[in-house]
Amino acid sequence: MISLNGKVVMITGAMGGLGQTVTGAFSQAGAKVMVVGREHPEKLPEGLLGLSADVTDEAEVQRLMKEAVQKTTRLDCLINLVGGFAMGRLAETDASLWSRMLSLNLTSAFLLSREATR
Repeated sequence: MISLNGKVVMITGAMGGLGQTVTGAFSQAGAKVMVVGREHPEKLPEGLLGLSADVTDEAEVQRLMKEAVQKTTRLDCLINLVGGFAMGRLAETDASLWSRMLSLNLTSAFLLSREATR
């Protein structure tokens, strides 16, 4: 396994099934892992730092990144795993639902990635 000792990793969507697996792998490889959720995570395994933000909101993402850097001094890796979908027929899907899905699945990744490079 690759050693990530001393590397700082932020994982959004870390509380989902895939997120938990990825979080565990990075933590076992020695990385300092920050997990981000809409709500502040209740109980986290030792060594994980929990942060909360609405990653679809530009101001929230800016605040999140500032808080992350204040707590860890830097960010080496960002993993965007946040996402979702709505069940239903396309013919019955309204534009506001479509917009929310785009915001959650695409815009959040753009906002986080852009802010991480600043």
